[in-house]
Amino acid sequence: MDRYRPSPIDAAGVKLPGELERLGERLARDTHENWAKERLAQGWTFGPRRDDGRKRHPCLVPYERLPESEKHHDRAISTATLKAIVSLGFRIVPPEASGGTCLAEAAVREGERVLRSGEPLRAYDILSQGLESSPGHVRLRQLVALSLARSGATERAGAAAQALVEEGHRDEETLALLARTYKDRRQWKQALRWYSLAYRLHKKYYAGINVASLLFLTGRRAKAAAVAAKVRRSCAGGAAASDYWAQATLGEAALLLGRWDEAAQRYAAASKLAQGRWTDIGSMRRQARLLCGRLPAAAKTALAALAVPAVAWQLGGPPGRSGRGSARLRAAAKAALLEAGAGFVYASAVSDADLDVLEAAADLGLETQAVIPCPADRLPAALGLAARHPWSRRLRKVLGRVSRLHVANEFAGSLDPVQSRYCALILEGLASLRAESLGAGTVRLGGKSPLQGGMSAARPGPRLMALLFADVVGFSKLREEGVPRFVTDFLGSVGKLTAAGRHRPVMRNTWGDALYLVFRTVEEAGRYALALAERVGREDWTRHGLPGTLSFRIALHAGPVFECIDPVSAARNYVGTHVSRAARIEPITPPGQVYGSQAFAALAAAQGARGFSCEYVGQVPLAKKYGSFPLYHVRKAGRPARACRL
Repeated sequence: MDRYRPSPIDAAGVKLPGELERLGERLARDTHENWAKERLAQGWTFGPRRDDGRKRHPCLVPYERLPESEKHHDRAISTATLKAIVSLGFRIVPPEASGGTCLAEAAVREGERVLRSGEPLRAYDILSQGLESSPGHVRLRQLVALSLARSGATERAGAAAQALVEEGHRDEETLALLARTYKDRRQWKQALRWYSLAYRLHKKYYAGINVASLLFLTGRRAKAAAVAAKVRRSCAGGAAASDYWAQATLGEAALLLGRWDEAAQRYAAASKLAQGRWTDIGSMRRQARLLCGRLPAAAKTALAALAVPAVAWQLGGPPGRSGRGSARLRAAAKAALLEAGAGFVYASAVSDADLDVLEAAADLGLETQAVIPCPADRLPAALGLAARHPWSRRLRKVLGRVSRLHVANEFAGSLDPVQSRYCALILEGLASLRAESLGAGTVRLGGKSPLQGGMSAARPGPRLMALLFADVVGFSKLREEGVPRFVTDFLGSVGKLTAAGRHRPVMRNTWGDALYLVFRTVEEAGRYALALAERVGREDWTRHGLPGTLSFRIALHAGPVFECIDPVSAARNYVGTHVSRAARIEPITPPGQVYGSQAFAALAAAQGARGFSCEYVGQVPLAKKYGSFPLYHVRKAGRPARACRL
């Protein structure tokens, strides 16, 4: 048995429209999923190497976890097939011909699949694109709300679900989505209200078990047990044996009824049935942990049945440059990953140890994400190696197998201590963000990393700083006579905040209606940005003779910049390509809001910044055709501050 590899008709001269190129990508995914389903039905299982006798194959994984070389092959076959169809005189009608319905349904299928794989941020991007063609599509809107909820953007998720409810959608999923957003914010009474309505209207076990749990959490334990018993009776049956959500519901009901052993058995069955759907398992575990916190210690044995694979991360290692690597070290890396129970691996790619870990993880079929300090084509030279060096060839081969590749600084062409430090923080932060979204633990691999050296660089080298750009919305509507009041009252208020606040910038600049501030830490920048937005937003500017619509758009970023004395102003300044990145985020930020780059969010997660949270927005096109980048909504969180220097 081999993977389906047809001989494509030679149609190299046929050019496909852009939409058909994208159709080729979807065809590659569907073909792989169908092939995998057939093999699984025949008793095949995943194995790091193909073994026909034992029916094992390394490609029996979701499409996203295939090595990049396999994905490229599948895309090439699919595109060649479409070209062959076109070359034979057939016409493939683009999805737009059906009014966007096909695009919407394709986005639903893809979004659901990516959500099941535990990547709500990617799912949000896919689903948002689908909504562009069908903005009123109810299922797409439900899934957008769900992806927002799973990525931590609970208020935005709640607003999306509330809009559906106000339009008259009272199906169980919409009501449960709205209830879930209240539950995630621990607003138990509001959550209970909407789950109760869903249960009363639809009598389904999902809403019912949430009603029982919320009754328990609000102190009505006898009523909670009565509802749990009712749900248990309605959920039990032949169909429930193959439904992992039904098994999880029975496990939750057993917890509420004091049946600890049964709860563990039900959760174990749910985990086995949902194998690989780590987001769902993580959701079961969070709910069970919430209840176990108010139950006897014996109840906590049920949690062991809902273990989520750990997120392991590797930062550098001995700076060896072997073209073959070490079989012994790869074997040790495999053993360490297995012992840690890792399912997701993040690693840099600047040493033999990094490549050994990435290869070991790929051999085990784990999800692998590499974070490199500069673009891959520049990395060998940055490490002092020629492109034809054996290690450079090994690097390209390993990067071709990873599930996803992140470039910490696409502007970098060399590898100084600050660039290395930046890469290390982004890697750790991305791993932390993924672990948080899954409800998983993290495991550090290896010893002390050379990437963590160099907390600062000798001048005139770069320094790692947090950057803030802000622009006043409504400034262009000012009349000439209002400008002095704008300077004294509006900018004066900003000046007082900057002078008196706890989080002062090391550099400040203003021109017209714009601000440019530089901070030593991402926490200082984030907390100052939120204080600035709040101060401006709560003031009635009409009392000052100014437009009442005045507000700030605020953008945050962090990266290596150069400190200098400006030859014109004779003042200290910070310059560099990352300053431009921050400046391009500000124009697309909604008025009154604070947006941050992925680098800012990753550094905040890596360094445990407190006082705010970063909620994923999506891939957003930046101003002046700068390209599309992942952005985060920076929101206030009621946690105590803990300073952490970059």
